[in-house]
Amino acid sequence: MKFSTFFIFSFLFLNFKLVLAQEENLKKRISLPKNTYFDPILLDPIECQPYIGFFGYSQIDNNTKKGYVPFSMATQKVLTRWQKDSLNGYEIGFDAAAFTQFEWLIVKDKWQRNILNSDFKGSFFFNARKDRWALRTRLYHISSHLGDDYIIRNQIRSYTPNPVNYEQLDFTLSHVTTKLRLYAAAGLVVRPETIRKRFSTQFGFIFNQYISSDKFYEFILGSDVKILAQDNYQPKVKIATGIRIAKVFNNPVSFLLEFYQGNLPFSVYEIKKVKWAGISFYFNPL
Repeated sequence: MKFSTFFIFSFLFLNFKLVLAQEENLKKRISLPKNTYFDPILLDPIECQPYIGFFGYSQIDNNTKKGYVPFSMATQKVLTRWQKDSLNGYEIGFDAAAFTQFEWLIVKDKWQRNILNSDFKGSFFFNARKDRWALRTRLYHISSHLGDDYIIRNQIRSYTPNPVNYEQLDFTLSHVTTKLRLYAAAGLVVRPETIRKRFSTQFGFIFNQYISSDKFYEFILGSDVKILAQDNYQPKVKIATGIRIAKVFNNPVSFLLEFYQGNLPFSVYEIKKVKWAGISFYFNPL
């Protein structure tokens, strides 16, 4: 209890001190800016960003195969920014998302559609930007809930231990150039009483290259890797490539081909080892 409380209050205190220490050196304070110093990590399955995917899915240990449709409804809002210029400053804000997964499969020669699970996530963040470097400090809560279809059709009538119900403090460092973004993160579960193993790390890259003279279309290639103590340090890997349309209602939309392998990134049953491949669509949460 004392350990977790210390981390939470240190997170809040250090961010507050950083803002106070730097505010005099920054030129202006902006409320509700329309962009952010730290863009969402595109290929993170539980990043707070709207998306939908249509995948062929298989469970590695029992050869289950089905159609799989995860989607997210999400928002992100920067509340206040202390800005020196467009590449230097600090900001605080919040984001939230609901991640839901459907399955399509054949049962007794009939197609069946089930709602599998919904995860809910909310966080407060502090972003700092210095030229091409950005640091996100974030405290978030996430909880996972089995879908009614899944509970009824699998006749679940007792409590299921749920390791996906926790709070985490994490730090993500990102370096961005014209064509390449690199990032790495480390996190620690801070809930005092939890059945979840506490440590996690993440790293990845996104390469982007404009393929039209008006900078309307952009080629994307990237990978995201997560390594969690909860998964016994077995990596979760997502690889994707596709096209981003840069100016659709002033927000980019990404159309990707993606492949994922590792422990299920959602659900009470994240112990399942799965892989999927298919198409996905990602939208800007701002």
